[in-house]
Amino acid sequence: MKPKIKDELIQQQIREAARGLFQKWGLQKTTMEDIAKAAHKGKSTLYYYFKSKDEIFDEIATEEFNAIFLKAQAAMQQQASAEDKLRAYLLSIVDEARQRALMYEVVFGEISTLQPVIARLREQQSEKQIIEISGILADGVRSGELKLLNNQDIQRLSTVILLVFKTLMFEYGLTNAFEGVTDMMDITLKAFMGGLRS
Repeated sequence: MKPKIKDELIQQQIREAARGLFQKWGLQKTTMEDIAKAAHKGKSTLYYYFKSKDEIFDEIATEEFNAIFLKAQAAMQQQASAEDKLRAYLLSIVDEARQRALMYEVVFGEISTLQPVIARLREQQSEKQIIEISGILADGVRSGELKLLNNQDIQRLSTVILLVFKTLMFEYGLTNAFEGVTDMMDITLKAFMGGLRS
């Protein structure tokens, strides 16, 4: 096995072991020693690949955010109209976030200690999401489904849609009332898209 592939395999084994421990015990109670034992690796091996459990958590969180984004893209691509694409994209994110909130319930209880990691990941994801939403709206304009908007208006509207969506996710996500997000997002999308139809 090539060294690079072996290194990637070892890192993945460590992340998977840590993922299970974080889900069970949370970030605060999980130690590097716990992760080493669960991964069947020595602590020196762990420290060779990762400086800290925070670095491991950061990589796991990045994987989770990327998985949510990919599933949302797949859901969107199955739809025909701009409104249906936008609804499928955003509601897929809600559904995936709800599932992960249940998987990582203990970690979400430690959310205040995770703010720097979460803030950085949200910013990265926001850029991707604005691009995706802008693409949906631009396709709707090109197809004649939506009013003629210039690129600047599409960017602004995409940012507004994302901000509304994030606000709903934050408000309802804090109480794990994700069904409320779905209902409110649907009402919001109908209002936005109703005003944009040509």
